[in-house]
Amino acid sequence: MKLLFDTNVYFRLLHDVRALDRYADVVRAVSPRLYLSSVVFLELVQGARGELGRARIRRATRELERVARLVAPLHTDWQRTGIIQGRIWDEHPGRLRQSLQNDLLIACTATRIGAVIVTQNTADFRFIRRYLRHDSMTLEDLAASLRGG
Repeated sequence: MKLLFDTNVYFRLLHDVRALDRYADVVRAVSPRLYLSSVVFLELVQGARGELGRARIRRATRELERVARLVAPLHTDWQRTGIIQGRIWDEHPGRLRQSLQNDLLIACTATRIGAVIVTQNTADFRFIRRYLRHDSMTLEDLAASLRGG
């Protein structure tokens, strides 16, 4: 099973020492199946503070770049995202925000490569599932699945 970590999972692991300690074995176990979305990379770099923060992001993603496990939205992913986002805006005008577009792009690219999205943003991805079938789970769910639970 291919996995694609959402931005919030990277931020949690990079900025919460307890989370990193708790999930370090999980990350090591799944690293051969982990892919990096270019949309997630964009959000990581945008959210990093200063050159030290950006260097930290580069260190965290360097291996995935080195082994060419990067996934970027294709034209068809952008098309699908635009159509779905338009439908969502028609039906839910209160959902007009950039992060939904990024989440849709992440879901489209993950679906295209057959990856499960690992996210702490379960509400938005559950909402997106009404419009685009995809698989997602939390980091806790991933850890439990590795333990056989």
